[in-house]
Amino acid sequence: MKLGEIFQNIGIFFANRSYAKKIAKMKHDDEIFIVLAPKFGDLIYGMMYARELKKERGKKLAVLCPEQFAKFIESYGCVDRIVTVPNTKKYANKHFLLLGMRHTFLRDRYKYSDLVYTLPQEKYYKGLMINEIYRDYIFCIDHDNKQFLDLPETKVTAIQNFEEIKDRIIVMNPYAKSHAKNCVKILQPVADMLVKEGFVVYTNVIGDQKVLDGTLPLKCSIEELFEICKHIHGLVSIRSGLVDFCLNTKCKKVVVYMKKKRLRFTHSLRCFNDNIVEYFVHDKKGADNVIKIVKDVMVCRD
Repeated sequence: MKLGEIFQNIGIFFANRSYAKKIAKMKHDDEIFIVLAPKFGDLIYGMMYARELKKERGKKLAVLCPEQFAKFIESYGCVDRIVTVPNTKKYANKHFLLLGMRHTFLRDRYKYSDLVYTLPQEKYYKGLMINEIYRDYIFCIDHDNKQFLDLPETKVTAIQNFEEIKDRIIVMNPYAKSHAKNCVKILQPVADMLVKEGFVVYTNVIGDQKVLDGTLPLKCSIEELFEICKHIHGLVSIRSGLVDFCLNTKCKKVVVYMKKKRLRFTHSLRCFNDNIVEYFVHDKKGADNVIKIVKDVMVCRD
């Protein structure tokens, strides 16, 4: 660890000590207390081993999470108490992110603790897969019995004649907060190819986001999108929380990463589901390869 990182983490430790104590006071003595960060990925991975941790330690399970996650936490069926906090950007940035860094810095102290923070900082876990980080360092359990999100069946209303065309539907998601705007330029040729191959292609959009040319708009709740991905042919997406949320749905998936540096931490979704193909775009040649990869997965493997 570099000297600058050491001072940064020391600052984080003292700056968040008081808030860490407040969270610790929310915990009851007879329970495991999991603190979830306000991102879909942390919801999915943070709850993946919760049931087994509860079973292994023989205690009740409580979860601290943003209000928007409460209904999803209930669907896991293993949580005895849910403590919610406001869905605010300030809360997310000020508390969860810094607490996650603080917990990573002091991870040996928190190991085997009944107070669990689920926001690991990837730079401290290079060379490990996501499941290894959560299983071995966050939850500290000896087996790999994972539990995935499984929502109750939802009626699909956003797509007309869904039952008749679901086998030919591919949903594309070119938008993610963490990636550059040129994601649309990279996925547009992919959409053109899929339309020519006879698929019914939808672009998942929210607000004023624009659909990819030649595709149909898909505007629906996250619960309905989850249901859609359980039945359609495929999902082509920039790496985002949507991919994490729909991780265990049955459709084929191609996930595109817009990063120059390749990290095994993020390039590891196949450890959860073998119907996922991941690809990193480094340059123009890499962007052209996305078309070939998607065609191989969605067309040639049928």
